[in-house]
Amino acid sequence: MRVRCINDELSEKEIAASGFPPGTWDVTIGKEYLVLGVTLFAGGENTPRGAAYKIEADGGTVYSVPVPLFEIVDNRPSRYWRVGRRGPFGLVLWPQEFFERYFFDDLSEGVPAALRTYDKVRDRLEQEFGILGGNNSQ
Repeated sequence: MRVRCINDELSEKEIAASGFPPGTWDVTIGKEYLVLGVTLFAGGENTPRGAAYKIEADGGTVYSVPVPLFEIVDNRPSRYWRVGRRGPFGLVLWPQEFFERYFFDDLSEGVPAALRTYDKVRDRLEQEFGILGGNNSQ
């Protein structure tokens, strides 16, 4: 799945409806991003409502960005995605490797094994969606 950024911040209405924080996100309007996974949030204490794409943002950080900031360019879900629970009311679709306990913590801390795993997963998804050159955008 690939998306194109159409905005780098949510409207006041989207913030009020979703519970996502205000401010700009680390994305570039007009740029395409490989979707690494999808998270559906049902809401709850300190949890937004709605959906987010797991992407590699412009600064290289992998994080969840609200769906309203994007339009879908390639609507095919990855054949490598698996479905899992996220907290008591959330649902995720992402590669099996991302379900490893503390995977995203380890990735953000630069743990070598997590970095290698992430690179393999990203490369596999890039191949699946025809992205050349090891870049997360076209």
